[in-house]
Amino acid sequence: MKKINNIDNNFKVDDFIDIDIKDFNSKYIIGSRCSKNKISNSKYCKLHSNHLIHGDYLESPSKELCFHFMKDGKYL
Repeated sequence: MKKINNIDNNFKVDDFIDIDIKDFNSKYIIGSRCSKNKISNSKYCKLHSNHLIHGDYLESPSKELCFHFMKDGKYL
């Protein structure tokens, strides 16, 4: 994975509703997978089998989650 310092200006929005999520997901990947050992018969570790804090990593993130990470990472 490559960490970026900035994002394209068309993704610097004031509200998550304005994000073009298809275009965003084709250019960027946010977050990383948990590196803890998975529990048996599950695709998650013990913590994430009880609570998916940032959603399912096998699915594309929502507009709201992308906006959260951009805001938290100070890209906006």
